[in-house]
Amino acid sequence: MTTVERFRWWHIDEALPIEEDLFGAERWTAAMFWNELANGHHYIAVVDGEKLIGYAGMAITPGSEAWVNNLADDVTVEGSMLDGVVEGADAVRSIVLTIRSLYEHQEFTFAGSYRDNGFLEDYTAKVNGEPIGCVVLVTRNAAGQTQHIVASYRPRTSLLRFARLLGETFAGTPIAEHFVATEPSR
Repeated sequence: MTTVERFRWWHIDEALPIEEDLFGAERWTAAMFWNELANGHHYIAVVDGEKLIGYAGMAITPGSEAWVNNLADDVTVEGSMLDGVVEGADAVRSIVLTIRSLYEHQEFTFAGSYRDNGFLEDYTAKVNGEPIGCVVLVTRNAAGQTQHIVASYRPRTSLLRFARLLGETFAGTPIAEHFVATEPSR
């Protein structure tokens, strides 16, 4: 018998293969599901007997998530973790989603509008058990699409470790050149 119920922590392991099948590289990790549930976000689970066969959720987010889902073709991202500017929706989306997939936890201090065409986020996260903070400024173009993103990470030691991890993650891709890949030589 197929039923619809509230998505709970015990559904996470069964949701991961569905995520992989549907979203590939942009899939959510178990940590991302845990974070969603821990922050009180609600999802539904479609269960056939005891097997999860689907799930759904909807978030009305005027800013923090909407900007990631509405990138201009020529969007740019720059910041304290990057060497140079990265341009293009696919590259920027890949960077943002990869960064988020590596977060074990993310907690927003502030997320809201900034002037007429901007959005500001201030949050802390954990990567490999180490805290890292970030302030993100997003500006939109006249069409309302995300045009430019600036991210400032802190503290410096966490930033450098995270940049090296991202350099390793993106190794063999054109994006890798924008991240520190190895320990500096002495």
